[in-house]
Amino acid sequence: MIRSCANHLWSEIEVLRPDLIITQGTHPRKTVVAHYSDLKPLVEVGDQTGSAQILRRDHLIVLTTPHPARRKGLKYKRGALGLGQGSVPPFWEEAIVQTRAALAC
Repeated sequence: MIRSCANHLWSEIEVLRPDLIITQGTHPRKTVVAHYSDLKPLVEVGDQTGSAQILRRDHLIVLTTPHPARRKGLKYKRGALGLGQGSVPPFWEEAIVQTRAALAC
């Protein structure tokens, strides 16, 4: 799937021109970072449960996160994420806050 769908993914991104791409897991992070070789790191946040990185390229913000299925203790209940209510790990909460700030610039 990764080999077969990569060109389709990049075509979709080119057409949609998103302001934000969120990756979950090592392979998606490496794929996006390799494709956009001119991404510049803005912020990295982390704690004992994991870390996230925010990168920028022109109008595009990329938020890289671990995949919850691969990290012990990163399980959250179905439904909306309630920031400040302990429903997500602190590093994710901080990454979301920092990403919103980066998008506002």
